Amino acid sequence: MKHKIIERYLNDVLMPQLVALDVSSKFIKTVANTISTQIYSCVYCWIDEQFRKGLLTIGAEEGLFYEPHADNDIRNFVVVTIRNSEIEWLQTDNYVLTGIKSRYDDTYVKQITSEAINYFKNVDFSALSDELEEPAVNVYGILAEQYPAAFLALMAIGTVDKQFFGYQKAKQAEIPDLSILPLERNVISQQEKGTRSNYTHAMADGIAFSIDQPLLDILKQSVDDKAPFISDSFKSVSRNMKKLLLIMEYVLRSNIPFVTSNYFITDHYIERRKKIVRAGHDQDEMLRNWRNSEGLCKNHEYALKMASDGLG
Repeated sequence: MKHKIIERYLNDVLMPQLVALDVSSKFIKTVANTISTQIYSCVYCWIDEQFRKGLLTIGAEEGLFYEPHADNDIRNFVVVTIRNSEIEWLQTDNYVLTGIKSRYDDTYVKQITSEAINYFKNVDFSALSDELEEPAVNVYGILAEQYPAAFLALMAIGTVDKQFFGYQKAKQAEIPDLSILPLERNVISQQEKGTRSNYTHAMADGIAFSIDQPLLDILKQSVDDKAPFISDSFKSVSRNMKKLLLIMEYVLRSNIPFVTSNYFITDHYIERRKKIVRAGHDQDEMLRNWRNSEGLCKNHEYALKMASDGLG
């Protein structure tokens, strides 16, 4: 069942913005379908606070810094359901899939997220959730079932108000198979094996359900060495929720820490930075975050120092 509040955003706010970008009708349809599915799935689960807070944790490293000011859940909701979509194509080498002639800069994407925040910031999401039937594709519910260790960790982060804490680990299951992620052939040729820091031309597509060879090498090396897998942020791993949760599940089930600039996560123990730092946009910002030890616990600080020292 469709709801007028959500449909009004899609038709009266998002659609005109996409049309004004002079993108193709095919791209508009693709983006609208993705965002619609994600909004309905997220809002349907809104009343389940533990689930909602876990899901929205994915967006906090960006959403807490979004403008205009609004409730944290609303800004994180905009990251998770709207920003994390094929809108990403506008800023990558896959811009050709949108029908435009060159990549757009951040300004255009910020207009989309800002207007979304303005639209949703005064909506009563609990009441809206109460009025929804379960969507035909409850994408986040499906992913939570597929990747329970990853989602349990996110829910713990979202609902436990401590800087470090233990939590009940997920029941044992097989380590997921990364081979379901196709290799990004166009990016492989642009990089040296074993590193993701040598992008010379390619602007990798952060929403694709695929993996570049350097990331695959790093994941497998981390498991072989029993060393933490370290990224700047959740979105630096992927804006594709399925890909992100698959990689988190692979890491946690392999009994190694999954680490970002803000979180040190194992399948039974978490450390978080006291005050979240903003996700970096490039290597310089990533290194700045890793070298910032303010508000870190011991294990987290050590892991980030090793990572920054490794990049010089």
